[in-house]
Amino acid sequence: MSTHVLLDRLDGVRSRGPGSWMAKCPAHDDRSPSLSIRETSDGATLVYCFGGCSLHEVVGAVGLQIKDLFPANNNYHSKSKQPQISARDLLILITYRVTLLWIAAEDLAAGKVLSERDQATIRKEYAEIGRMLEVANGF
Repeated sequence: MSTHVLLDRLDGVRSRGPGSWMAKCPAHDDRSPSLSIRETSDGATLVYCFGGCSLHEVVGAVGLQIKDLFPANNNYHSKSKQPQISARDLLILITYRVTLLWIAAEDLAAGKVLSERDQATIRKEYAEIGRMLEVANGF
């Protein structure tokens, strides 16, 4: 599937440069764009909601499946343990997650109390960073 199929199903889409967009997340009541969309060099579509929505929630809200984010004829669908991803794209994904953790740290430093959902999201994102570092070991 082309990234533009996803973009056509989203509201508030704006370009952030070649192959990169922000849009309103369809999985929650998003008043300003919090959904990052990026097209990789091999045609895969990376999606990240800074509001904490899961990938399943985002693609489901627009009537797609996760497999739709990847070209049909690539090594993402191979039987290998990990999908093939460039070091640059992996770094971008880690940066998104670190940014979310930084925002939470700023909130805590300002004396805000994190909700249970925010705490669960932080634990999930921390675990994802660890998983991505394992993938990076394969480079």
